[in-house]
Amino acid sequence: MITLDAVESYFPATTVTVEERAVQLGRGDVQAHMHRTVHGLDRMHYDAGLDLYDLVLPPARRVLAGIMEAGKAGFVMVVDDDDFVSRRLTSFVAEYPGKNGWYVHNGYLWGDGGKLLYEYADFSKFCGTSHIIRTDLYELPASVEAADPAYIRKMFGSHIFIREYLTARGHPLEPLPFVGAVYRIGHAGAHSKSAGLLKQVFFKRELLKNPLKLVGRFFRLRLLGAAARHQFWGCP
Repeated sequence: MITLDAVESYFPATTVTVEERAVQLGRGDVQAHMHRTVHGLDRMHYDAGLDLYDLVLPPARRVLAGIMEAGKAGFVMVVDDDDFVSRRLTSFVAEYPGKNGWYVHNGYLWGDGGKLLYEYADFSKFCGTSHIIRTDLYELPASVEAADPAYIRKMFGSHIFIREYLTARGHPLEPLPFVGAVYRIGHAGAHSKSAGLLKQVFFKRELLKNPLKLVGRFFRLRLLGAAARHQFWGCP
């Protein structure tokens, strides 16, 4: 997830809302909504020469640099530093060195300090800590400086495009066959500026029109017990 804090040093002090900048650039509501919900940006520093998509370039370059530094690691998973991953991942991935990679289909949402987990289907569309990709499929450039900005935006600017991109290239990812990650939400330092668990999952206007869907969400709640603490927090 890209936050304003992550890119603020690259832009001047004047800020506008994402929607205001989208109007200035002739962009539609969809692009503005994506930058607000996917990248966690409410406002952006204003520069007449910058597009919305230029916001993701500096942090995306850092992700690229990290992957290049990893070299021939076999597989790479980009992880937000406030999320948690399953302790089963490394041993599972090591068993299948020839696979393209995996996406986390089922993951948990956890409100910081809470006692409940919410199991989220199609987790990879919701959280950036969700893809394990064989390194060579990134088609890495010779250097970060040599990388085309369009390539950086597509491959590292947002997690929501990479699975479809690899599928179109003939390298589909497989769903991870177990719950692979925990998306930590509602804490002060959350990269996505997310709300708490109850607000994120249940306090949605569209659910008022679909009570069965609301009831179904309650069945996805799990207690944060010893097994989950061992799996994701490393507790004995």
